[in-house]
Amino acid sequence: MGDDDAPDRPDTAAASDPIAGSPLGGRGRSVGRTPACDLCVGLSLHAADFDRSPRYRLGRAAGDDRDGRHQPHGLGDGKSEGTGYCFCCRKVELRMSNFEAGHVVADANGGLPTVNNLRPICNSCNISMNTQHMGEWIQQYMSEKHYRHFISAMLEITDNIDAQGKVLSPGHVVTYDDPDPYLVVAPDKGTADFSDIANEVSEKSGFWLGDAFASGGSIGYDHRKEGITARGGWECVKLHFTEMGSNVQTDPATVIGVGDMSGDVFGNGMLQSKTIQLKAAFNHMHIFLDPDPNPEISWHERKRLFEMEGSTWNDYSTDLISSGGGVYERYAKSIELSPEVKELLGTDEENLKGIEVVRRILQMDVDLLWLGGIGTFIKSDSESDFHVGDQANNEVRINSSECRVKVIGEGANLGLTQLARIELSNNDVRLNTDAVDNSGGVNMSDYEVNLKILLQQMLRKGHINSKQERDELLISATDEISELVLANNRGQHRLISMDSIRSNLNFRLFRKLISHLEEKGMNKRIEHIPSWSELNQLENADMPLPRPVLCVLMAYSKMEVFDALSSSELPLEEELTKYYLEYFPWTVRDSFGENIIDHPLKKEIISTVLTNRITNQAGSTFISRMAHGSEQSIPDVVRTYLVMESSLEAEKIRLIVASCF
Repeated sequence: MGDDDAPDRPDTAAASDPIAGSPLGGRGRSVGRTPACDLCVGLSLHAADFDRSPRYRLGRAAGDDRDGRHQPHGLGDGKSEGTGYCFCCRKVELRMSNFEAGHVVADANGGLPTVNNLRPICNSCNISMNTQHMGEWIQQYMSEKHYRHFISAMLEITDNIDAQGKVLSPGHVVTYDDPDPYLVVAPDKGTADFSDIANEVSEKSGFWLGDAFASGGSIGYDHRKEGITARGGWECVKLHFTEMGSNVQTDPATVIGVGDMSGDVFGNGMLQSKTIQLKAAFNHMHIFLDPDPNPEISWHERKRLFEMEGSTWNDYSTDLISSGGGVYERYAKSIELSPEVKELLGTDEENLKGIEVVRRILQMDVDLLWLGGIGTFIKSDSESDFHVGDQANNEVRINSSECRVKVIGEGANLGLTQLARIELSNNDVRLNTDAVDNSGGVNMSDYEVNLKILLQQMLRKGHINSKQERDELLISATDEISELVLANNRGQHRLISMDSIRSNLNFRLFRKLISHLEEKGMNKRIEHIPSWSELNQLENADMPLPRPVLCVLMAYSKMEVFDALSSSELPLEEELTKYYLEYFPWTVRDSFGENIIDHPLKKEIISTVLTNRITNQAGSTFISRMAHGSEQSIPDVVRTYLVMESSLEAEKIRLIVASCF
């Protein structure tokens, strides 16, 4: 603005210069002095250079209809002491005497203290922003703000438990179901860093779970560090190979994958064996091709990328990629193919588009496909891309008939459609479902929540002296919790393998189970359970039920048993305590002994342990079949099973049998 437009200035610089009266300097703040009028052009809430941007627009003062016009020395209404709101948080009222000039691009990152790079913000936002880009900080701030509101709103309409253990329902909510105060938050992509926020809201609102409300966070189990989701999925991969007569931990195995080494599931998964040969992988940005990798050298390079913050396939050392390989852009218009890559992809083409290379990767003949990235990449031959519902990957998705891998490990969700899984299973591809393979993360979250509830109880009773001691005990149990989780992954995989054999030997048992579960509410169409004619074809061909179908039947069978046990008066309450105690790591049992027997969720924990124990051992059809045949309740069947197991000393027999392998 020109001198003719400048308002009269008082003699005192501090009174007239907004920077002179503001604590500036350091971090992302303005450094030095800027003439007041020039500064106002950039910082006025109505300055035309940013007021027209919907992303950054701030409210005008009441009665002000001057669109984008400069307000001399005022923040909102043109008066000597105008007011407005912080450009970042939009809740702190600013005046000429208290606002600070925050950098859009921090000076540490090359931002200049010019009017175009400055915005009026409050002291709190200025400090919190540090050297972060203002736009990124605002996005993060607003995300956290709305997340707090969302969590607070959920807790306001959720049942609670008071100090005496009485369930309290919110008075302003009309409820039609039974009280249910168990509400927890499990971190996932996008909210993985918000666990501490959720727990803070929980504690401030007086929710009974306190900081057990959200797993993970600063005091909790770090799933990426523990690699628990990938390790759980890898337990299933190991068993697939074992059942094929191979050992993926010691024998060479060719692998293709979806993801990159910075990712939790893909990165951890590709470090589980030092003998695998990762020949090709892709994510949303890059394509990685290594026609003849050295297992040991490539493992160490993958580990380096995993430990590098924010790494991409572009960070992979090209000197360590075998002849003819490289890293390419996924959406490259043309990739020149070396003779080695042509052989790898099974093509005579000299050049292919990036997306065509991705399709070729998915069609490769290898031992293992490890899914650790977002997207659905294989559908059934009968499905259209529209039905899949993942438009971003329509160009690269293949049909199940084009897939030539031997084993699929689903570390990520929805990598295949359920119909594709069924078709692949019928064609001798070994796989489960995503719900089975990557259950380790959710399982560890359950353990963390239940353990925190217990330890908080020990703290209130004086068995733990401080919250710090509680936190140390929680972390000290990490390895034991991880092994309990991995044991559950192995148990469920073996159940599915045994049910596959059982369905081959006695198909009609599983027909009856399907009918029974359908009566209980299972929707065959939604769950893609084979029709009766399809079941007839399998039985006539002497084929087992597909493993993905058995995964679904297992889930519904376990839910029925759990519901029956948790809603009844469990028999043999004292005798069942031993199963309850076995749920917790030895570290906790050894520290508190019998003092831990009064967990608020004891019945649910026992019901979970017994459901998994008996179903994993005896099969998905066992309990419902025994209940129907004996005309007894599920709890009675469970009680009888436990009595017989104890009488026969079945545990000793199992250990003897297991030692033979």
